[in-house]
Amino acid sequence: NSALVKKIWEIISIIPTQRKVLESIISSYISDDVMNLSNNDLDSNIDSSNLCVGIEWDNLLQNTSSLSELAYILEVIDNLLQPANDCDITLNNEQSIYFLESFIENKGFDYILKILLTIDINNNHIVNRNVMATALHITNYLLFNNGNIALDTSIQSLESDIQNNLRLPNSKFLDQLLQSSTVLVEKLLKIAGDAASSQESLVVQDALAIITSLLQSKEAAKTLTSNPQAELLLSTVLRGGSKKVRELAADFAIQFGRSQPIVFKWLLSILDGLLPNDEICSDIIRSCLIL
Repeated sequence: NSALVKKIWEIISIIPTQRKVLESIISSYISDDVMNLSNNDLDSNIDSSNLCVGIEWDNLLQNTSSLSELAYILEVIDNLLQPANDCDITLNNEQSIYFLESFIENKGFDYILKILLTIDINNNHIVNRNVMATALHITNYLLFNNGNIALDTSIQSLESDIQNNLRLPNSKFLDQLLQSSTVLVEKLLKIAGDAASSQESLVVQDALAIITSLLQSKEAAKTLTSNPQAELLLSTVLRGGSKKVRELAADFAIQFGRSQPIVFKWLLSILDGLLPNDEICSDIIRSCLIL
């Protein structure tokens, strides 16, 4: 019963994190030496590699007995990497840095990418969708977590507002994604389309950000052009959703349109069906003017 499973999962999501699971994950990536130190005690010159326990990522997740367990562990890891304000999982600033470094050193990104590549995107079960959404959220965070603002001096000033909102992806992680760009683009397109239909704006936002970064691959761009879902997704997202998602969709259209001129025709077609005073026209017009 999918409705019952959804309710159960919602309850699980709001109750405090299982202490045993939390401690197991934290201890896998942060040594007791780090956990016992406060922010004031930590020396910036300490070698983090000597303080992280360091285990293989596969050992943490491949032994899970069910998809539900995998979904739960991914949510814990996601909250450790980027805790929400009301999150019951807490690490101090230095501990958070060590957790992130150890997570990456122990091939955390590799395994998250493996999940995205292997998970069945046609399975709409709530737990399966949750695994996809959380893996996508972690991928997006790790890919763009370096905080560098993207600047391109060859771009006209009209594009400056967009460029100031874009972050340069981590080159190492982006290279890994590009190796499977055509497969990933197809999957992310399906995930984003389903999420847009369900009004899951955060999933759409994560998917669009990653798809946009993958457009560096000519093969990925061609794959998008040949997939009718690409035009449908662009139209759906630009016509609705939050302002933030519409802006991301417009940025996606710009990056996509630079290598695939047909995108400009798609935008004109979308614009043609809107009233002149419709507030969503501005993002589409901005994209068209830049292209």
